Amino acid sequence: MNLKAWIFLLFLLSYLSVTGQIKNKGIPLLEVYTSQEYAASAQNRDILQDHRGLMYFANGEGVLEFDGNQWQLIEIANKAPVSSLGIDSSGYIYVGAQAELGFLAPDSSGQLLFHSLIDKLPIEQQGFESIVATNTLKDQVFFLSRRQLFVYQNATFTIFNSKTEYTQSALIEGVYYLIERGKGLMKYQTGKICKVPGGEFFADKHVEALLPFEGHTQILIYIKEEGFYLLDTQTGQRQVFITGVDNLLKNTRITCAKKITSPFFNNTFYAIGTQRKGLLIVDRTGKPIQHINHSKGLPTNQVLAMEMDETGNLWLGLDNGIVIATISSPFSVFQTVGLPLSISHSNDTLYTGTTQGIYSIPWQHYQNPVKLHSQFQLLPSSKEQCWFTGEFNRHMLFAHTEGLYALRNGKIRKITSEEVRNIIPFKNDSTKLLACTHHHGIGVLSLENGEWQLTQMIESLNVCGKYVAIDTQNQIWVTHPFKGIYKVQLDSSLSQARTVDFYDTTYGLPSHLGNYVFDLGNEVVFGTNKGIYQYNADLNGFEPHSGFSGFVDFTQPVKHLAKDPYGNYWFQNGNEIKTAYLQEDGTYQVKSQIFNKIQGIELFSIYPIDNRNVFFASAKGLIHYDPMVGETQNLYVKPAFNTFIRKIRLADNDSVLFAGTTLSPEGKLTGHPPGTKKLRLPYSQNRLHLEVAATWYEKPKDILYQYRLDGLDQGWSNWTQQTEREFVNLSPGKYTFHVQAKNSVGTIGKTASFSFSILPPWYLTKLAMLLYFLLSAFCLWAIIQWRIRKHLKEKIKLESLVKERTSKVLEQKKEIETQKESITEQNAKLLALNQEKNHLIGILAHDMRNPLHQIKMITAVLQKDYEEGKKDFGIITNAVNYIDSMISKILDLEAIESQQPNLQRTEVDLARILQECIHNLTSNVRQKQLQWQTANLEPGRFIARLDNQYTYQVFENLLSNAIKFSPYGKNIYLRIFHQSSKIIVEIKDEGPGIKPEEQKYLFKKFQKLSAQPTGGEQSIGLGLSIVKKYVKAMQGEVTCHSKEGEGATFRVAFKEA
Repeated sequence: MNLKAWIFLLFLLSYLSVTGQIKNKGIPLLEVYTSQEYAASAQNRDILQDHRGLMYFANGEGVLEFDGNQWQLIEIANKAPVSSLGIDSSGYIYVGAQAELGFLAPDSSGQLLFHSLIDKLPIEQQGFESIVATNTLKDQVFFLSRRQLFVYQNATFTIFNSKTEYTQSALIEGVYYLIERGKGLMKYQTGKICKVPGGEFFADKHVEALLPFEGHTQILIYIKEEGFYLLDTQTGQRQVFITGVDNLLKNTRITCAKKITSPFFNNTFYAIGTQRKGLLIVDRTGKPIQHINHSKGLPTNQVLAMEMDETGNLWLGLDNGIVIATISSPFSVFQTVGLPLSISHSNDTLYTGTTQGIYSIPWQHYQNPVKLHSQFQLLPSSKEQCWFTGEFNRHMLFAHTEGLYALRNGKIRKITSEEVRNIIPFKNDSTKLLACTHHHGIGVLSLENGEWQLTQMIESLNVCGKYVAIDTQNQIWVTHPFKGIYKVQLDSSLSQARTVDFYDTTYGLPSHLGNYVFDLGNEVVFGTNKGIYQYNADLNGFEPHSGFSGFVDFTQPVKHLAKDPYGNYWFQNGNEIKTAYLQEDGTYQVKSQIFNKIQGIELFSIYPIDNRNVFFASAKGLIHYDPMVGETQNLYVKPAFNTFIRKIRLADNDSVLFAGTTLSPEGKLTGHPPGTKKLRLPYSQNRLHLEVAATWYEKPKDILYQYRLDGLDQGWSNWTQQTEREFVNLSPGKYTFHVQAKNSVGTIGKTASFSFSILPPWYLTKLAMLLYFLLSAFCLWAIIQWRIRKHLKEKIKLESLVKERTSKVLEQKKEIETQKESITEQNAKLLALNQEKNHLIGILAHDMRNPLHQIKMITAVLQKDYEEGKKDFGIITNAVNYIDSMISKILDLEAIESQQPNLQRTEVDLARILQECIHNLTSNVRQKQLQWQTANLEPGRFIARLDNQYTYQVFENLLSNAIKFSPYGKNIYLRIFHQSSKIIVEIKDEGPGIKPEEQKYLFKKFQKLSAQPTGGEQSIGLGLSIVKKYVKAMQGEVTCHSKEGEGATFRVAFKEA
């Protein structure tokens, strides 16, 4: 490792050693939940967090579950108060209660229910009073009552009865320890309760806590009214462990204790809950770090349980509610009497002026939280509101409602009885100050004989205000709350205003409201409704300050602004609190998300002291922020909190489909809903209501959610605080619902997903589709049969008539010859009947096509809406297309044979038509891996007057024919050229060729030769017949040259245009 790396490592370790700890200054921010909020008993005797992040509480009415959004009470079989909880590696929660024990497991819908194990105990062992502790170790569960230890393993209990009583237990470094009165410290090992070396010392002691210390063998044990002992469980050696809270603990009882560690602080701490003294936190040396009790924000002084969650919050179960203490947060609060309006410090003392007086507190690197001086104390004779505090020439001055006060050497003195709002120093004279009174303008304070005195009031100056500053040219700037800004220049004697200039929106200010002046040392700047402005003397007006453009939002107001000794800015921009850190290159890095924890709180002032202490005077008290702790937290990545779909129910009837918990394939409890295969909803249940939650417990009401339903939504929804989403009238298909959450500091948690499918209605099922097809096929068959029978009857009638007429002609030949005119008339009738036959065939084909098209349209619609039937519908579609193609060709042939081709001659580009045919047949060619070999297909060179549609069908039939009879992987040759005023199109394949004896049938109807399509394609024998008829109708020629085994070449010739 190189030198730079070592230096960085040493710096990082020293940095973390200073900052990686629980804050000692102030009180952690507390979130209090009352019994009215969670709708259960006030008392909570145990707490745990499961591997999903959900919180569970041993409540007087059952097991209380909290997911960050909703509280849910899980009642015990006999509705007994729950006293202890434990959790195993699979996520099963074991419950100890009054005369009851068991575990929680989900039912078929995912609802957690209590399952009693009491029946697995012998009847004579079921009379215990209460399970006071529940612990799990691998596959063992320890239920401890005062008289019995129940060890549950492999669905059976092993029971250890005490002749006296068990008083304490703890699971430490994989060993289960317990205190038995009369025997002392014992441990459970290999199915037995064994003695611990040195444990007999505690046989007759009132042990109230067992805690892990360092290594695997040291235990910290607390004895009532004696204090802590450190015991080595291998050697039996013990020693007294002195702490800074020993005296405090003598007057109370320890109700719970826990060793707390977190990735957010590198030290080890011990949290101690007491019966009458609230919560105590000490470090590994026993030094007090925090003391939180009723006077500091707890609803009660009795702490019954505690649990450190995965994000560094300490949960407290009280005898009257639940509290979250954010002990790893860089924020804490100092309690003040009244609202704090200003802050300052001097000589290791912190001062705050509040609405109730002037208060002070010793300000040291370490604040002992158990001593009285850790609280703010009122300065004598300083009641009523204090607007400003500050140090000037070793004097603390206070702008007070009842006058101006000075404090020096512990003595407080009133300078004037006139209410003073602010005190402003001159830049070039440290013995002069301005005192801004509330009603009588501005006075001058002078330091005379070591004391500050009000020496004069400035004449001809009726301007007064709280926000005043003096610039480097000794110009006084006063902002008025609803008028604008004043600039005052004094004469040399400071007794009179030489000039008073007033500025409003006509001088560049964005508004005459909401203007504030800030003295940044080297310059005076102005907070406005549109960012920070500066005075431009050349323009005698105001303009946006370009020096703040990189980190101030100039669309939002700036009400508070302060600069610390390191050149960093702390300010409130709109509703956001921000800090701009000065970088080595002179730019600023802006941070604001860390302050989301205190956003929305009304601020009165900001006071940065150094890089460890920044104060915000607010409506919630005096908030302290440690930037070093905040930066340390940025070095760690907090565990990504979970987002859960907590409930899925039908919107119509409230039937619950999923209630929050399922079992994974490995048998572990999980919060994810079942997959698509498990949740297939009938179409009648296509209205779903979903409820979500996120396991982030700092300001959970500020969590935002984003939703997306694959199969319906195009993208994510906007962020919203709504924790419920409803979908109605969902179409049949597969869906996946996604939800993600964003906490108050902008972190996005893990995404939760849930897949389900909506089945089609009965009339769109496979069986219904099959019935539709069979019915359509039957109707089609019936129509065809009816037409055929009708046609046969007419044909028989016609044949009979012909036969009759022929007989008469033979018999009456002579008569016929003489009746030529009559015979001609009969022949005309026969011709009409033949035309009627052709007409009937056209009607037959037309009537067949209509139901075919209906089947085709229905099938296309169903293919889109019904994903699972695509394959079956494809078969139906192919069959319909084949019949439709056959009908088309029959109609085309009949039209030609009836000598009724509807030719529309235009100038046709044969090369373009060939290119179009090639393009449309691409999929057929690709399927058989064929290659086109073309020549001279340049558009515009080969023009003939032909019917465009018939020409396309000629070449489409010839090219389709070549594809059908071409083996896989072969070539099809296509060329076009001029010859003797004609255009010749030549199409050649590499198929099996045509036998010489079959070539005469090549262009006849319904002729299927011995050569078969190479890809299993179907052929009805009409294609080449149609080609012949169309070419002939357009005065063209078509020929074929072929040898068996050498393919076939078709040539088509048309006259040039």
